[in-house]
Amino acid sequence: MRGLLWLIAGTLIAGTLSTGCSLLGLDEVKPTPCASVGERDLSAAHALCARELSDIPLESCEAAVCAAQVDGELFCVIGTPDADGDGIGDGACIDEGSSDRPRDCDDDDPDVGEGRAELCDGKDNDCDGRVDEGVLVAGEPTRRDADPGDTEGVVAATAAGETVAAAFGRELDPNAPRARYLNLLLGAIPIAPTVAGSAVRLNDPATEAADPGLALTGDDSSTFVVFPAAGCDRLSVGVVTGSELSSASFAPADSSPRTGLPSMGSNACSDDVAQRAPAVARNGNDVVIAWLQSGARGACGTGQRAPLLATTSDATAALTTDSLDLAMANDAGPPSLLYVASADLYVLAYGDGTELVLRTLRLSSSGLEAVSSARVDLDAPVQETALTLGPLDDDDATLGVAASVGCGSRAEVVFQRVRLARSTGEVQAAGTPDRVDGGGEQRRPALAFGQTRPRGFFVLWAEDDARVRGQLLDVTQGVSGPAFDVMGPTNFDGETPTRLRGLGVAPVATGGFETLAHVRHAMPGFYAATVLCGSE
Repeated sequence: MRGLLWLIAGTLIAGTLSTGCSLLGLDEVKPTPCASVGERDLSAAHALCARELSDIPLESCEAAVCAAQVDGELFCVIGTPDADGDGIGDGACIDEGSSDRPRDCDDDDPDVGEGRAELCDGKDNDCDGRVDEGVLVAGEPTRRDADPGDTEGVVAATAAGETVAAAFGRELDPNAPRARYLNLLLGAIPIAPTVAGSAVRLNDPATEAADPGLALTGDDSSTFVVFPAAGCDRLSVGVVTGSELSSASFAPADSSPRTGLPSMGSNACSDDVAQRAPAVARNGNDVVIAWLQSGARGACGTGQRAPLLATTSDATAALTTDSLDLAMANDAGPPSLLYVASADLYVLAYGDGTELVLRTLRLSSSGLEAVSSARVDLDAPVQETALTLGPLDDDDATLGVAASVGCGSRAEVVFQRVRLARSTGEVQAAGTPDRVDGGGEQRRPALAFGQTRPRGFFVLWAEDDARVRGQLLDVTQGVSGPAFDVMGPTNFDGETPTRLRGLGVAPVATGGFETLAHVRHAMPGFYAATVLCGSE
């Protein structure tokens, strides 16, 4: 064959060229440029072939490529376009499912093509429709709070930059059982008042159903907290700056008068209106707070609902508007709230029966206003929800919503993508819901979005109150790899947990996620684990 090629050198054969397989001789063109670049980067050789065969008309799925191998050397042929020179043809020109011809689903990227190994790089390397599947692993969990103590009672955790912050109740005086005081864990820094008389005492629940809840949000300078103050069925607000409880709302429990969030134009604790299940989001000096007007959590599946209200505060925890009555919401779990800076909108997620409800709110000079809403039927009672912001395009933002639906051992975590039109505030479901892997009772979802390494929505949840599991979901559809254990019974100082609460997750800019979980056992406290690419 080589002799035949050089025999016809100097003249291009002008006969019929069949698509993808016609072998051509090239005048004075040696095969070295093809052979020297290797199989994964043939772009330079393809360019040489294109120049030499520039006078041959080609169809859209034809290109001059360096692909014919003769006696170990490569020659130019008319074949399937291979723009990135990775040796795999453009998938648009190859029938899907072709057994003998791999397809390239991104012909501008040499790291992408059927048969490639999946990498933790935010790409669908193997062209199976999933991104970064099966590449995440969890590191060994470590205890985060320096002083274990008794941290039963109200607990909340949330992303704070590239780490997770938590608020919780801690018993400071062993001679005063059930007297718990507000503590915070900001990243790896615990803030724990050591003198009970000067600390903020919480309205601590006797049962989990009576838990009024906590909510917090933070930035680099301060942390805003919504908490149940002792002696008041209302929720109070406060700000932590550095390691100081700087707001007057954090006065000791024996101070008076006590105040709570507004309701019907009043915020006096003496009013016979209970508040619980708060959610909070912050935009610089502006804070929006949502909560349920309810004294105790309704049992899952009973259809019990409660008024969902919202108000605003400034960054010093001074309330700035009266309450806005938004809707009736399921009383089985708290709502979730997210500020989307690129749209200057707040997004609220909550359950109404079996429906997940998304609402957008705008804060203007006249107060808090409802803009748009959407509903998604999840086929089971909606309990807890979690919200996060995903990728942005020209006008839209993609949000992720995780929700625990169903009751008891049938509870499972469902994930829904949502499209937000940033210019109008319109919100609508994008695609169908995905259910995470696993079995048993799945509760307390937490959610974060990874921009790169890996790229996708990472969902964290408690399963059977014994282990913390996680799973990566693709930006547009489906899951990316199986669910895996982030923390399990063997990770908690050798003790089996009796309850998992206060789950949180935050994306890390360099890749991966930071996770946190409050674990209840003989020595309750917080455990943290980092989730990274398996190759790191």
